[in-house]
Parts: sequence; structure tokens; C-alpha cells
Amino acid sequence: MKVISRKQQEIIDFIDSYSFECQFPPTLREIAEAMGHKSLSTTHSFIERLEEKKILRWKRYQSRTIVLTRKGMNQVSKAARNKGLSQ
Repeated sequence: MKVISRKQQEIIDFIDSYSFECQFPPTLREIAEAMGHKSLSTTHSFIERLEEKKILRWKRYQSRTIVLTRKGMNQVSKAARNKGLSQ
């Protein structure tokens, strides 16, 4: 299994919480702003790597299509459990 970096986990967590609160997925720009990225290309490369790891899927050139896969949702749950254990 490919390892998820801390920044990738932050993006996964943001997508999950944003989607839950707003009832629709965030745009690439909203993810970039939330992560403090100055460039959309930085966020784009993170999203592409997460897609390669099958954590999420998205349709390029279409807004609000970034969604977590089942594997991505499991990663959110796993991170939450680990966070609870470390406190």
C-alpha cells in the first residue's frame, strides 16, 4: 500500500469535512485556499497523486467533481482513530 503524506491526509480530511458540511464537494480553488497553496498547480498535483493512489476520483475541467472513494473514506476513518489514540 502506498503511504499517505501528512499534507495528503490534510487534503483528504478537508474534502471529507467540506463535503459533509456543504453537501457538495469543494472546487480545486477552495482546496488550494484551505491548504494555503499560492498556486493551483500545487493543489492539482496533490489531487493527481491521490487519484493515482485511488483515494479519490475527479473529472478534470469540471467543477465540484472531486469525491473520495471507499478507500479514501477508510483513510479518513483510520486517521480519525489514530488521532484519538494519540490524545
